[in-house]
Amino acid sequence: MTFELQRGTLIKLGEIVADQGRKLAGIGDRFTPVQGTPPAMFGALPATSEITAAVGALEAHVHEDLSTYAKLRCDQVDRALDTIEANVRKAEDASSPRRGGGNGTGGR
Repeated sequence: MTFELQRGTLIKLGEIVADQGRKLAGIGDRFTPVQGTPPAMFGALPATSEITAAVGALEAHVHEDLSTYAKLRCDQVDRALDTIEANVRKAEDASSPRRGGGNGTGGR
């Protein structure tokens, strides 16, 4: 498999990751935690204040995960793909007879 074919695959993966990152960030931008869910919403359940606090904490975590960590994780994947591409390029260059690598048989 040549580097160009591998590079094309890495580029496609990078495009998919970027697209998914944009989608996740968009969801995060539109997700607004309901500030101050009223305890009465849960009726006569015991510990409604604790339930309300837990719902608020969950909403805050979801918002943070979607708006911050999703983008961060996608950026990390993008950097990893760049590293893979650089390593594949180095390996191919090292095995290429034109560049002094390999055994002069063109890698066959």
